[in-house]
Amino acid sequence: MAKERDQIPEHLKWRVEDIFETQADFEKTYEEVDALSDLSEFEGKLSDKESFLACMTKLNRAMLGLMRLDVYAFMLHDQDTRNADYTALTSRVDNLGMKLSGAAAFINPELSALPEKTLREMMADPALSDYDYTLRLILKQKPHVLSRETEEILSQEGRIFEGFHNIYSMIDNADFPFPTVKVNGEKVTLTHGLYGVLLRSPDRKVRRTVFEAYYKAYIGLIHTITAAYVGNVDKDVFLAKARKYPSSLARALAEEDVDTKVYENLLSSVHKNLPLLHRYFRDRKKILGVSSLHMYDVYTPLVENAE
Repeated sequence: MAKERDQIPEHLKWRVEDIFETQADFEKTYEEVDALSDLSEFEGKLSDKESFLACMTKLNRAMLGLMRLDVYAFMLHDQDTRNADYTALTSRVDNLGMKLSGAAAFINPELSALPEKTLREMMADPALSDYDYTLRLILKQKPHVLSRETEEILSQEGRIFEGFHNIYSMIDNADFPFPTVKVNGEKVTLTHGLYGVLLRSPDRKVRRTVFEAYYKAYIGLIHTITAAYVGNVDKDVFLAKARKYPSSLARALAEEDVDTKVYENLLSSVHKNLPLLHRYFRDRKKILGVSSLHMYDVYTPLVENAE
């Protein structure tokens, strides 16, 4: 059976108290970030270098605090996705994040509206050196920045668009029907972690049993999983079109400041070297002495004491 958290040795648990020692400490930082989530004093003034610096400094303070809140809340939630208190905590942090995003929604449109010459002068100013990369991205993404009103609306989409991921996460963790299988005569619950361990078993019968039981559980949820996936794809397509990107891929990579050519070259290199992978699988099949190679044969070590 899968262990409850109170059955796990302390030295194997992460220490969320290193982030916030008490709930009161969490609430204090929450209130500080909430107070910093008003940037209206800088709206319409970002062409002034001092105002821009003050705005970005305040925004960064808020973002750093929000990141601590986010990590703390989601680490608690990941300890037990069934815990309603932890789910409520993540919702509070999400709402605060949306509030901050809405408050900062004017920044990109306002900076994008500045002449290129002005942006380049700001990039070259030593006093703004901490934000030269930010300004370079603004310059690069000018064609995809929308009006202030539209940006504010899109800044509130986080909870909605993250819903598809959250649905799958709840299915895959809290509600997943972890199957029970027999391994060496003993009944075990096939958790995600144990599945990975047993897939490396030298006993092919064990590997096949756990593989088939594990994916049978997923097949039982296939319609719900598919609906969540389709919703997520539709979300990506919508955002790409809204921001005038040629594709969802282009938008996703732009957020990481990566050219689509990097992705395309990666795929090209992988395809070019597929014969080597095929050769490896032929050798693996031969070494294992099986007539056909299945997915449950891919991870087991080929030599003893491989660890």
